[in-house]
Amino acid sequence: MTVRNVGMLGLAAERRTFGESVQSLLGMNRLSEAAARTRQFNVPVVWHALQSNGEGSLTEAQVNAQISVLNSAFSQVGARFVLRELRQVEDAGKFACPQSEHDSIAQELAVDPGCAVNVYSCKPASGSLGRARLPGLPESDPRNWVFVRYDTLPGGDSSAFGYGDTLVHEVGHYFGLLHVFEGGECMDSSEDSGDKVVDTPAQSTPSYFTGLGGDACDTPKDTCPDLPGDDSVSNYMDYSGDLCMTEFTPGQELRMVAMIAQHKPSLWAGNCPTTSPQPTPRVNVNFVPRAVRGADAAAAGGASGSQGGGVGNCPPWQPGCGEATTRAAQRGGGAEVRGAAAGGFAYDSGIGGVDLRAAASAEASASFGGFTGAETGSGPSTTPAETIAP
Repeated sequence: MTVRNVGMLGLAAERRTFGESVQSLLGMNRLSEAAARTRQFNVPVVWHALQSNGEGSLTEAQVNAQISVLNSAFSQVGARFVLRELRQVEDAGKFACPQSEHDSIAQELAVDPGCAVNVYSCKPASGSLGRARLPGLPESDPRNWVFVRYDTLPGGDSSAFGYGDTLVHEVGHYFGLLHVFEGGECMDSSEDSGDKVVDTPAQSTPSYFTGLGGDACDTPKDTCPDLPGDDSVSNYMDYSGDLCMTEFTPGQELRMVAMIAQHKPSLWAGNCPTTSPQPTPRVNVNFVPRAVRGADAAAAGGASGSQGGGVGNCPPWQPGCGEATTRAAQRGGGAEVRGAAAGGFAYDSGIGGVDLRAAASAEASASFGGFTGAETGSGPSTTPAETIAP
């Protein structure tokens, strides 16, 4: 069984330096909120589908569905993700993507890393869902990478994590965000605690996916009771299941804009080519419906997802599709539906046969990229923190 344990790459000293550079950057790079909200830029994606005997092979439609989830989540950052190239890589060793080989895999396979986000989908032997490197290397360094488990894409069978939010979490790291519980302690203020973003409440432990129904999200908690706000259970940079991850804060969005402008200047300047601004539609894909928390979709505002921010049955790569408020949870009768979360797909009611009940309730808070939470959910195993972010 897979549990969320994603991570950001980095040696401990490098992570400390990163945290210090964030504060320095925000002092130097005073982008106005208005500019951050209106700036639009393309983010080309080169996707490397690592595989073994066909397992891990992905279609263009599957990858475009994932990119649609990214575009919904990062819309307020101004980033428009576009699939530049999908590469199929048959290699059993690379498919296991051991953490110690992430750099070497990327150095061999990366395409134009200064102008594209290179994503490597695989099946980590460690059980990890994903890892990403924080900004800091030169933008053209191939070690600027994102690894993600292949079955976490929309429609994947990775239990509670098969709706595309693992890659949202990882790209958040790639664009400069830390975990909301980073450091595992309560400091003097929210700005000093966790991810060092002022509008994310101080939080000292991760949140977890706990099961179906009304318990799909971790119970409300406040691990830093002396500071304002409850824990960010629904934040993309926590460890909740996909059912619960719905938001970045405005402060996180502005942090990403500042980090992209500083560390990804070619992306920010709009100088990066895209081979397919409007990817070719591929419609013969069975997408797994977005699961419902609490009750069925009809009780929460319509089984089609149209009241959840979708636009009927149009695919997300169709121009104009998903321009309504996507990712907006609709509430009714105590239920919550993340309708049409992938930018316009009509997700029917129910859970589509995906068993979300088997998710473990325990996970390591200090482990970055290692396997945690056995079948019994009996507890974490901790691996040394590197400078990469799960």
